[in-house]
Amino acid sequence: MNDRTRELLQALGKALGGLPAPLQAAADGEPVPLAIGFGPALVERLTGAGTPPAEAHRLVYRALAAVCGSTGYLQALSTDQARRMDPDGNDAGPVDPAHGLMASNTLLVRAMRA
Repeated sequence: MNDRTRELLQALGKALGGLPAPLQAAADGEPVPLAIGFGPALVERLTGAGTPPAEAHRLVYRALAAVCGSTGYLQALSTDQARRMDPDGNDAGPVDPAHGLMASNTLLVRAMRA
């Protein structure tokens, strides 16, 4: 994980009073596929705790963009029988095969450009 991603996750964790389990896993170098709707759930938590909506959106989506665009996350997403995790660390079901294929294709394109 690069320094920028680490900074974004630290800022989000500070605002939330701690990182949700799936984002902590990413921070620890073990990213897991995130549940569909993960971002809106975190924005809702932050706004419910008094963070202005625009600031909540910025904190959440900058961190998620960094995590979800990482090679490690794409590898986790493209793993056979990958499972998604919700913000509380619960199983949120399997990764749609089309999502896994998109992740695999992105990794292939990156490898070809390297």
